[in-house]
Amino acid sequence: MIQFASLRSERFQTFHEFQKSLHRGIYLPLYEITNEVEKTFAKSLRSNDTVLFALPFSSLPFYGTAKSLPAFAMVERAIKEGKLKPEKIVVEPTSGNTGLALAEILNSLGHSFVMVVSRKISSHFEMELVRRFNAKTLELEDPSDTDSVLQFIETHNRTPFVLLVKLPINYCPTDEPTGAIAYSKRLVERGKGKILMLDQYTNSANPEIHKTVTAPSIIKGVDEYLKNGKKLFVFLSGGTFGTALGLTQFFIEKDIRVKLVIALPRGEDVFGIVDLDNAKRRRFYQELFSLLQKNAKSDLVEIVEIDKPLEKVSFMWKINEEFSKNKDLDLTGGHSSMLVLWCALEYIEQKQLNNAVCVLLFHDSSKRYDKPTETAAFEIDESVTVDETKVEKLIAEKGARLLFVDPIPSFTPKEVKATVCEKIRSRFGVTLESWQIKNIEEVIQIDERSLKEAKFKEEFLSLIAQVAPSKPIVFVCPHGGTSKILASKMRSLGYENVFSLKGGLDSF
Repeated sequence: MIQFASLRSERFQTFHEFQKSLHRGIYLPLYEITNEVEKTFAKSLRSNDTVLFALPFSSLPFYGTAKSLPAFAMVERAIKEGKLKPEKIVVEPTSGNTGLALAEILNSLGHSFVMVVSRKISSHFEMELVRRFNAKTLELEDPSDTDSVLQFIETHNRTPFVLLVKLPINYCPTDEPTGAIAYSKRLVERGKGKILMLDQYTNSANPEIHKTVTAPSIIKGVDEYLKNGKKLFVFLSGGTFGTALGLTQFFIEKDIRVKLVIALPRGEDVFGIVDLDNAKRRRFYQELFSLLQKNAKSDLVEIVEIDKPLEKVSFMWKINEEFSKNKDLDLTGGHSSMLVLWCALEYIEQKQLNNAVCVLLFHDSSKRYDKPTETAAFEIDESVTVDETKVEKLIAEKGARLLFVDPIPSFTPKEVKATVCEKIRSRFGVTLESWQIKNIEEVIQIDERSLKEAKFKEEFLSLIAQVAPSKPIVFVCPHGGTSKILASKMRSLGYENVFSLKGGLDSF
């Protein structure tokens, strides 16, 4: 095994050069950050015989993030399996880092790349794509519009290109990739065999590369501490949950005494991380907890939900000034990394850890993010969420009315309305009236920046007051995210009898 990227110049390896390095065996360097943390936040860690290490992925090529490894691994596998042929165009839904890595890899291999993102993508990502690859942007108003992308592909197929497709926020929030995934799959279906989706959310090459590289790197870096009896804690965030699954597979196979603490935001979007409700729909999250149950290792992983996450990230940001003093490697952390740092310090204090070695995965650098600002007063009200049993009770006892909201800001097709009506009739035994199926455009003013910041339309509030003045309203949407926000917003306006169906239509 060789320590990889101890010099900055090694970051600029080509795909095939990195492939050779990986096959020889590499490990990523860990850096002790105990002094910087104690100095910046006036924390006393050594008094409890606890040390902190950062594992920054900035040592890697392909933009140096935690997504560089799975991006490389997915491309390598697609080539080996004969799926990524010379004429293929790759499409991938992403919040940013995976897209940057794939753009560099695919461009160097002569492939065109379509990156499907939320309209709220960090401007730094977009500027970098333009600077490096002369990327073009298509900002779509209608998320069902695949013709614009297919036409672009048809007219730009002579030379490799990078295309950024930006979807509406209500259809594709930064923390919930379902809309971007669905759109990418439609492109593949309509691409007549020319388009390939690597799919970081289900591609097993994602967790496998973290099992092969990231997990051994952690053990290599703290081996002496473990031999001296220290307990290992690994702190990370969750996006695809490929990293968490790969680490868990390694630690279980090697029977290593460790605790994985996964920081997730609650109530606000944080770039690259999903909240717990969305995490539970991710394939690797499900495989992770199935693996833990199968091996009776449920105490190996702990999920920590963090309220007001952007406030925490903003507070932790000042340590990047200390980290930036390291001239050999970029130790600074982006939004997800700073949330991990906050989680680690709180966890150490609340659990009163002692004689511990803590490894923090810094998923990406601060260079492609602005310092976050705390959000306005609106917060998600978790009490609005009710399960199917509670909905049945509300219908039977209080005559609750269900209100389905289509989150895609465009005309809702008749066949979609028919499907919604049938699913709700079959599950709850009620027939929806026309007013009980709304498009998001009929509910809020979608010219606002995000759903959480948008205002309800007066016509919608008047309608609710007329048709159901004294009956509970249960908002329903495809996955449960939009409905929870809408119900929370209604509560903040003084409407007490409003709820959101947990998991949406996908829950049954």
